[in-house]
Amino acid sequence: MHVKSLRAVVSTPEYHSSQSSSRFSLPGLTLPLNWVPEWSDHPHVRLFRNALGADQDGEASLNLTTLREFTMLQIMDTITDKPNWYEKVFDETISDKWKQEMLQGEGHDVSQAMADWITEELCYKAQVFSETGAISIYNGDVVKSDIAVPSELRESLRNKVGVLENIPEVYKDYCPGSDDKVLNLVHPSLFPLMYGCSRVLKDTLISLDDCIKNIGKGEIVPIPPEKDTMFVRGKTSMNSNGDRPPFSNNFQWLPCEVEFSEDGSSKIVSYINNLHPRKHQDLYSIIEKLIDKAIPLWNMTLKPLKNRHLKFDRIPFASPKYDPDPDKIPDEDAPPREDGEIEAEYLEAIWDWKESQRRVIQPDAAKFRPPSLPKHMKPMYFKPGTREIKEEIKVDLKRDYGERGLQIIVKLANIELAPEKPEYEGGSWHVEGQLTLTILETKTDGSKKFFGCQNWSSGVQEVGSVHCCEGRLITFPNILQHQVQPFKLADPTKAGHRKIVAFFLVDPNIRIISTANVPPQQRSWWGEEIAHIAALNKLSAELKENIVNNVDDFPIGMDEAKEIRLELMEERKSYAIQQESMFKEPKFAL
Repeated sequence: MHVKSLRAVVSTPEYHSSQSSSRFSLPGLTLPLNWVPEWSDHPHVRLFRNALGADQDGEASLNLTTLREFTMLQIMDTITDKPNWYEKVFDETISDKWKQEMLQGEGHDVSQAMADWITEELCYKAQVFSETGAISIYNGDVVKSDIAVPSELRESLRNKVGVLENIPEVYKDYCPGSDDKVLNLVHPSLFPLMYGCSRVLKDTLISLDDCIKNIGKGEIVPIPPEKDTMFVRGKTSMNSNGDRPPFSNNFQWLPCEVEFSEDGSSKIVSYINNLHPRKHQDLYSIIEKLIDKAIPLWNMTLKPLKNRHLKFDRIPFASPKYDPDPDKIPDEDAPPREDGEIEAEYLEAIWDWKESQRRVIQPDAAKFRPPSLPKHMKPMYFKPGTREIKEEIKVDLKRDYGERGLQIIVKLANIELAPEKPEYEGGSWHVEGQLTLTILETKTDGSKKFFGCQNWSSGVQEVGSVHCCEGRLITFPNILQHQVQPFKLADPTKAGHRKIVAFFLVDPNIRIISTANVPPQQRSWWGEEIAHIAALNKLSAELKENIVNNVDDFPIGMDEAKEIRLELMEERKSYAIQQESMFKEPKFAL
């Protein structure tokens, strides 16, 4: 469901703040847990907007979208699932056929103007696709590509991941509560950063080469105070209108560090949590290549978060229009006043009658034009005398964060179905991280007929869905809730699966504690390392195993790690419930 050109690497913008987030000065370590960088006018450095922000500067939301625009987006998503759509859209015979299908499709409210816009926008996006191999399909932006990951790379990934899959059943890690349908291969909830337990090196960076040797070294990271688990506005700490504070002082997923080589390719320089860097060196190399393929899509997804004024104006809408206009219906056309009916009742009856007579005039698509801006903003975004966007306005992760590098959390999982378990029930709506504020701004007036929302109802709209086919790369921002939809075996007599590689990109404008700071915590990794110590080689295998298994404190055994994971999952579950409530809590009147 998820995962995510190249040019010379340049220096990264510096923070202008009383404190800075460096390789060792990190939130939850030497900085307050709730620390965020300040931003300056030059260079303009700030966190990307997300659904977890503390205030108007940090939170992100989408404007209300009309039902007709959602229809347009869904049609474009369907068409761009067709083979060679980017060529066929320029074939007049085929594009005319598609238009007729749009206009005649059952359940679709599509006008001629909408069909014309869809065709022209697809032509526009086909040109973008020719340069990027990807297409933005939903506002936000949700981006997909079926050609970003070549078949040879997919096959290499399949082969190397097979080593993680083909292990004795007793060692397989099925996700708790999944009825043994979700197999975790690499999961960040195992052996996470645990405040008050995990060890951290405060003055040394851990590399792939020496991470195993550093197991057990370092100081225990202290538990952050409760006051640091709240948002800070100005000098005041504040909670989030929920039962749980917005920052966890219990756990944190650990990202790996990714740097860029001179040729611009990605290089993982600290271990992926729960993926042994020596045993799976080839898989590390494949994941690096996947990151390279994801970055252009991430650039596209992040662009609206940086420049949200630059957008398509598909369905202009200012206020609802009706035919006939209730205000212009003559009162003499209304039903006569009933005997004994008081004035107030009669006036209310007339208004109800007028409302029943009116017909909503649906807003229609405009004449197509590329993403546009308010006139006063154009000099800030476009090169003089052109519609070409200035380079500094674009998002280019390798250019903007080339020297700083990226932090990425890696997850590999399979959903495995069999004749005796032929159906997956689907996941819950959630965003990644903790605490959700508003996702939807209500800046226009309308009605359920325009937006699919009722007065004083939840301020959430369902954007759409994306088909997850083999080899597809999808990226989306953390301003959107998402879920895996239910699915079942196509042939109930044969086993089937859905395999996922997921990358979670940490906001590159802030650095958090990573595997460059925390040595591996897996007791099994440590046991394999000390087995090579000369003095221990004289002991029997049974005695060696006893030594490893009877370590009281650290590192951590798998059974204990799974218990800790249950605590982390319970914390995240309660957050997901709170997030869902807070997503739906904002009400609006149309």
